[in-house]
Amino acid sequence: LRMGKYLVEFGKINTVHPHAWSFVSRPASIERFLGEEGVNDIGVSASILLPTGGLYTRLNVDLFDGATLNSLDPLSGSTSGGVGLVDTLTSATRYGIASRVTSFFPVGESSDLELGVSGMTGIHDPYHELRFWYGNVDFKYKWKRDSYTSWTIQGEGLFNRRDVARVAGGSEPISTFGAYVSADHQFQKVYSAGVRVDWSEAPYASDDRAYGGAVWMGYYPVEETLALRFQLQHMITEAPTGGRTAVNT
Repeated sequence: LRMGKYLVEFGKINTVHPHAWSFVSRPASIERFLGEEGVNDIGVSASILLPTGGLYTRLNVDLFDGATLNSLDPLSGSTSGGVGLVDTLTSATRYGIASRVTSFFPVGESSDLELGVSGMTGIHDPYHELRFWYGNVDFKYKWKRDSYTSWTIQGEGLFNRRDVARVAGGSEPISTFGAYVSADHQFQKVYSAGVRVDWSEAPYASDDRAYGGAVWMGYYPVEETLALRFQLQHMITEAPTGGRTAVNT
């Protein structure tokens, strides 16, 4: 049991601080659906090991404030009359709930696999009290031949379903999706190289898309306590109006 401000247990990347990633930038799907800083909120989290024999399985349930989720809605501020009014109207009902089941098991003598299934719900539009539902599946496979060589392959798929307020009144449902897959190769113990592929729709529009990829090199002179990384990223964004923008970073 833990209490305080922490990274909510939803998916794989959101539970890990950026300095522990193999890449530099947040995947497009995670940034679009969870924000630039991820879901880092005040709450209480409970976890328990499930009785699955030799298979390590953990269940985690979080109840958190939800202020992070409210800030992700680009529409609620313009229709509510300001953040102060939003907080006054919905301070008691804006909380979020998340849950994750994780299983970890060996695949062979030198490899293991982690699988996770997550769900999260909260109020994304405090003024209209409209709710979203997220589902997420994640995996992480690691093959470690020795202390000098390893391969790590991981990915996530995020499913979004929410009700969005109409200008004329009422609401309409929207369903969108985003995913990424990455591979990182450690060699000569202190070096790594990797690649990631991103594809994501937007939380509020299936015709607002971002896709691309990144490659990187890593240097770890003091094992895992110091990391120097260099990354090149190419990302294309397609707007609902038909505009297309490519950005190299």
